[in-house]
Amino acid sequence: MSAHIVVVEDDLDIQQLLCFALRQDGHTVSVAASALEATDLLPQADLLVFDWMLPGRSGIEMLQHARRHPALRDTPVLMLTAKSSEDDKVLALDAGADDFMVKPFSPRELCSRVRAILRRSNLSPSTERCCGVLRANIDTQQVWVDNAPLSVGLREFALLWALLEKPERVLSRQQLITKVWGEWADVEERTVDVHILRLRKALKTLSADHCVCTARGVGYFVVA
Repeated sequence: MSAHIVVVEDDLDIQQLLCFALRQDGHTVSVAASALEATDLLPQADLLVFDWMLPGRSGIEMLQHARRHPALRDTPVLMLTAKSSEDDKVLALDAGADDFMVKPFSPRELCSRVRAILRRSNLSPSTERCCGVLRANIDTQQVWVDNAPLSVGLREFALLWALLEKPERVLSRQQLITKVWGEWADVEERTVDVHILRLRKALKTLSADHCVCTARGVGYFVVA
């Protein structure tokens, strides 16, 4: 089970240990040394690893921010800390952490806990995804804009569904092709642009075309 993991840790040695262990376990890893450095990385993560003691905003403050942010509130979080008291563990878990590890830790146990978190987060996939005024239901293939039903084509629905998985996270055209047409599909990237244009035209009828945005030269994302 591969994932994009964002690690926010200011200790260089621990950074390197985390990156090596997680990459060896098949994950993509991005690293930041502070909340400020992590700002643009957070919405693109499948799992977040926060150190408790960070310069500027602490790991607990970052966790609390994540649970309030629409693009991060469902992203699983593993807290790392030298704090080991029961009160600290309760504080982290009550703030929304999915798991808690005390330093020093075993890289093998870390990877095992990460795999367990990812399994739990995928046990009950939601049949609905939302972002701002947009809502989609995978079972009925229905889209709503501010509770008003919207008719879209099958490919347009599939593209919107993929984008709604992580609001504000940019998906490249190739990533969208893989999610919508399949990994081995012989589809040109321009085809994605054509269907995104159709999706925007449909959304425009309900003044919501601004919700699907272009990351120039990269791909697309949705915003609230």
